[in-house]
Amino acid sequence: MIRRATLLWVALLGAASAGLYQVKYTVQELEDELAQHSRALRVERQAIHVLRAEWAYLNRPERLAELADRHLRMRAVSVTQIVDIENLPMRAARVHTRDQGTSAAVRPAGTRAAIGRRGQ
Repeated sequence: MIRRATLLWVALLGAASAGLYQVKYTVQELEDELAQHSRALRVERQAIHVLRAEWAYLNRPERLAELADRHLRMRAVSVTQIVDIENLPMRAARVHTRDQGTSAAVRPAGTRAAIGRRGQ
């Protein structure tokens, strides 16, 4: 007749085997998931590398200068365009009107003095 201790040890061995089996397959699933994430990370890093190279290519100073000349039509600043900030007129404030749904310009106080000084 089998003793109780032997039965207990066989039951514990069976439970440990089942637990180890479960842990083994859980670890394999996690390793597969880790490998999948590692591949995705490698692909994203490669994409970032390509985008940085493209960004460096598109931001070459000679290319930007050529695009600025072609599209912006900028000219050198003349001496007559440089003034003190006190000589600039005040900007008109925008007020929203309900009935028109558009904004109307309102001249702030002190604008006449700035305009008067500008004309002198």
